[in-house]
Amino acid sequence: MAATAAALLLLFQLTLERRRAYPHYITILSEHHAERLTLWQTREIIFLGDSHIQFLDTAKIRVDALNLGIGGLTTQVLLEHLPTYEIAPSQLVVIGTGINDLAHFGRGQTQTNLRALTAYMNSRGSTWSLLEIMPVNEVLTKIKNDDIRALNALLADLCIAPCTLIRSHGAVATIDGNLHPDYDRGDGLHLNQAGYQALIDQIKSQFAEQPMR
Repeated sequence: MAATAAALLLLFQLTLERRRAYPHYITILSEHHAERLTLWQTREIIFLGDSHIQFLDTAKIRVDALNLGIGGLTTQVLLEHLPTYEIAPSQLVVIGTGINDLAHFGRGQTQTNLRALTAYMNSRGSTWSLLEIMPVNEVLTKIKNDDIRALNALLADLCIAPCTLIRSHGAVATIDGNLHPDYDRGDGLHLNQAGYQALIDQIKSQFAEQPMR
């Protein structure tokens, strides 16, 4: 399948830099995705994105959801490969991305990438959902929450029908917009189990109002 080949190529590109630090990372994740991609055409909901998606237990949202999240994914790389994915009009795609663009390219390029992503996905005419970029602990990362807030404001403008914006930021943020310490895995960026439960609850709540298929 073209979708299988494209996804594995994407995975390979994203994980090359991790091979030194994690020798078995690419092998294990490649085998995992190759197995899961055989289910692509049978699933109505596909989750794509970075590590926030990768470690999300999508079965708690919908038991038959397919999670193809890849740690380290950028919007730019995802966008390059999306046209080769065999996404049927009946399949709901849920995307969570942007934080890695911000870390590597800065706000300006991230805005450009997110504009391109939303334009492409909206042009398909099929229902899809986009997660807000989630907050960080600025003490532990070089990413700034002011940049995240600005990008989420942009997403609110860009994510128009057929796009649904998932309000994931507020689900795990403190009142001043930082990653809530109760939801921080310890690196100021990734969610712990409680953080993921808060995110899952938010996604399920919004899809209860606007039902998935």
